[in-house]
Amino acid sequence: MTDLNQSVLKFQEAVQLTPDGHPDKPSRLNNLGRSLLARFERLGDMTDLNQSVLKSQEAVQLTPDGHPDKPSRLNSLGCSLLTRFDRLGDMTDLNQSVLKFQEAEQLTPDGHPSKRLRLNNLGILLLRQFERLGDMTDLNQSIFKFQEAVQLTPDGHPDKPSLLNNLGNPLLRRFEQLGDMTDLNQSVLKFQETVQLTPDGHPDKPSWLNNLGSSLLARFEQLGDMTDLNLSVLKFQEAVQLTPDGHPCKPPWLYNFGSSLIKRFLELRLSDDMVNAVWAYSSATYAEYGPPSVRLRAAQKWAMCLQASSSPPESILDIYHIAIPLLAETAWLGSSIPDRHYQIMQAGSVVHDAAAAAHQFGDDIQAVEWLEQGRSVIWGQILQLRTPIDDLQEKQPNLSQRLKLNSLQLEEAASPRDIFINTITVQGSIQPSVPSKEEIASHGHHLAVERKQILKEIRMCEGFERFLLPRTIRELTPAASHCPIVILNSSKVYDTCYAVVLLPNLPDDVLPVKLDSFTPRQAKVLYHKLQTLLGEDGQTISSWNSESVSGTGADSQGFKVILAELWEGVVRPVLEALALMDSSPRVKPRLCWCPTGIFSFLPLHAAGLYYADASPGSKLSDFVISSYIPTLSVLVDRVSPLPPPGSLKLLAIAQSSSIGQPKLRGTFDEIKYINAAVEQSRPLTLMTLVEEKATLGNVLSELKTATWVHFACHGVQNASHPTESALLLAGKDRLTLGMLTSLKITHGGLAFLSACQTAKGDEKLSDEAVHLGGGMLAIGFGGVIATMWSVHDQVAPQVARDVYQYLKESGMDVSEAAHALHLAVENTKKNMQGEDDAAFISWVPFIHMGM
Repeated sequence: MTDLNQSVLKFQEAVQLTPDGHPDKPSRLNNLGRSLLARFERLGDMTDLNQSVLKSQEAVQLTPDGHPDKPSRLNSLGCSLLTRFDRLGDMTDLNQSVLKFQEAEQLTPDGHPSKRLRLNNLGILLLRQFERLGDMTDLNQSIFKFQEAVQLTPDGHPDKPSLLNNLGNPLLRRFEQLGDMTDLNQSVLKFQETVQLTPDGHPDKPSWLNNLGSSLLARFEQLGDMTDLNLSVLKFQEAVQLTPDGHPCKPPWLYNFGSSLIKRFLELRLSDDMVNAVWAYSSATYAEYGPPSVRLRAAQKWAMCLQASSSPPESILDIYHIAIPLLAETAWLGSSIPDRHYQIMQAGSVVHDAAAAAHQFGDDIQAVEWLEQGRSVIWGQILQLRTPIDDLQEKQPNLSQRLKLNSLQLEEAASPRDIFINTITVQGSIQPSVPSKEEIASHGHHLAVERKQILKEIRMCEGFERFLLPRTIRELTPAASHCPIVILNSSKVYDTCYAVVLLPNLPDDVLPVKLDSFTPRQAKVLYHKLQTLLGEDGQTISSWNSESVSGTGADSQGFKVILAELWEGVVRPVLEALALMDSSPRVKPRLCWCPTGIFSFLPLHAAGLYYADASPGSKLSDFVISSYIPTLSVLVDRVSPLPPPGSLKLLAIAQSSSIGQPKLRGTFDEIKYINAAVEQSRPLTLMTLVEEKATLGNVLSELKTATWVHFACHGVQNASHPTESALLLAGKDRLTLGMLTSLKITHGGLAFLSACQTAKGDEKLSDEAVHLGGGMLAIGFGGVIATMWSVHDQVAPQVARDVYQYLKESGMDVSEAAHALHLAVENTKKNMQGEDDAAFISWVPFIHMGM
């Protein structure tokens, strides 16, 4: 490091001493940019990386067109921009990097010795851009550039293997996209050539063996040729054997080796394959020098192997004790936000499986702790909420920086190395040699030891004793101080559904409830039935009316079947366990639902028997008033008390027309009902933003001081990017979930989202229903009224009218919001004509969340 620091200082001094206009100024700026990039790669200081980009930009700007060094300086700038993209995930950096490499390649004449290398670099960038944007043009161009680079490289050249390997990667990706076997066969051939041309002892040989194994495994899955599968196992095995312990790439290759063995076990049922797969997965899991995301996936597979082979439950629980903290590390540390989202989605079911294993072992306290850890991690990550890492950065910045750098170094060391070949030679510039496998392994061991020490130091600090560890049951049970909380979980691996209840009078324990007659498959079937009833993706209902829905037949029974199965299989067993089957109390008790996974998408609050011959007392609403919460922490962490009745500012927003959406004719009625309800409730400030006044700027400004808020407008869900889910305001303005979670409401009361899809989540994030309603809880509102799908325009104003009328009678007490919605929905049900699906679609979507 001393030499590197001296190099940076000398280049800085050279730049400072070179006057503007001097012909050597661009060269010296370029050298400084490269040295800063090299230091960033060692220390991870973003100041170095940002300065590297700036100095490289200056070098390019000062280099005249036609200058022979312009392509090399564009190449250097492209490298700095790409490195910053890898760290921060800003697409602007990736786009600019691609442009710089394209310009560098175009300015390099045919026959120039660097032409093939510039083609290679551009191919890598285009492949990166495809991975982010999914544009097939980028993938096709990437293949074309790599093919050109290979053709320009003579046989026997030391760069030939790396170029062939780089060509094999996009060919495999294009096969995965289009299914063309020609691409897959060509990918296998290119990887085979790469391996054959690479001498033993080359540091990249294990990586290229791993790539060959992946392509062979993909071809086996298409053609079923056992020769391909056997060769795949062999190549993965070679990659593992050639890689010393401590090398951060070894865990990913162990994971791939285990996966190929499981494939062969399923074909031949050879017990040795299962034994070796368990060894591979367990070795990857225990490898503390590996990336947390890989270790997490390996632990999941290891546990599944043991479960399938009927291993003792305690041995499986030991695996999950390692896995669950890794989920937090994957979500909060390391790569850019989009990468972390993808990794979480890949491993999302591990939380459900871990909790189910604990439940089956009889440790329901552990099940609750694990479920809450997983749900809070994913919820916070997707909504980009404040995390323990943020708290650490604020209170222990030195430890925070050390941990972040350690995590990034582990992940980067384990990433397949892009071969950016650069023949630029500048006197005095840094040309680091490729480290040996043994050197990389030694560094990996060092990083693992350093990580343990950093975590130990963090957990010795006040307030961070359980840093990255699950909250204990004693920390979680205060969430149930107002009413019982029912946590619902399912696991396909364990083929089980069950409930665990937190009770106000049970501070250190929980009540498990078996749901023996309800299965994960049944939950999935009900979910798909519901989606079919609501239309494609549950999004077309906003344009329906009761006549068009009931056109499916007056005897339509879809909703009745769904709600009956939820009643019989899930809700009634919970009520019986809690002794809540008495429908006589004048004031019904509250019951809070905390559904996970597939349960998050089912209307539990409406469960019951709605057939004509059903006996009284056969619906959930006959016995309790239901609310939902996304996590226990959303109640535990609420530090601001609910606002006292009367001392509030209510912000009411109405937007009847939105581009691409049907007109909402009832929004003005909602504002009228709010006025009528609150006109005698003093002291009270009512602020209305209607139509063209409901701009994003006005809404954000007023939200900061609002205690209550009412949105009468369209809402849209973005399943691919949940934080882009939005409430539609004036013109093209959108109030996104990401904008909401950047706010913090002090003493927040009720948020009423009388809009479509404000409580509909993302199925791909199977552990969470991430939605606008939950976002309102996250920013500080104590209670939320939202809808699970689009609501009929004529129904929403009626529900709003009744809710505010009941709240007016309670003195505008937000803690009565759940009761007010319960009464309003009951009133709506009575006024509905008919009992077909159209009637259910009208009232079922309304839900209360929070306190």
